[in-house]
Amino acid sequence: MDDVTPFVQASSCCLSPRAAARRDRVIDAARQLIAEQGFHNAGIAQIARDSGVLVGQIYRDFASKEDIVVAIAERDTRAFLNDEGLREALATGNAAGVRGWIAGSEEHTSELQSRFG
Repeated sequence: MDDVTPFVQASSCCLSPRAAARRDRVIDAARQLIAEQGFHNAGIAQIARDSGVLVGQIYRDFASKEDIVVAIAERDTRAFLNDEGLREALATGNAAGVRGWIAGSEEHTSELQSRFG
């Protein structure tokens, strides 16, 4: 588990609280717009409007819209891997617990797919 931690924490480890909050607003707005309209129809100007962050600042924080999607995936991966049930099952070598966690994750993924298409 520890070999994964540096990868999933690298993107926002050194940001000020204000910059991290701004980044989170952009990521949240982008996630919602992309879920509703699709990647190609969700523009940076819309993300800026919905997040309350100026377009120029978004481009200072993210090189492109693709980089925002990467940030969404990194945040989701971090949350996914930091699940306490998974950590406990891995720490104790509980294979049945890991399988149960995976089954629960698959159900959660199906629920998200039905909500966001």
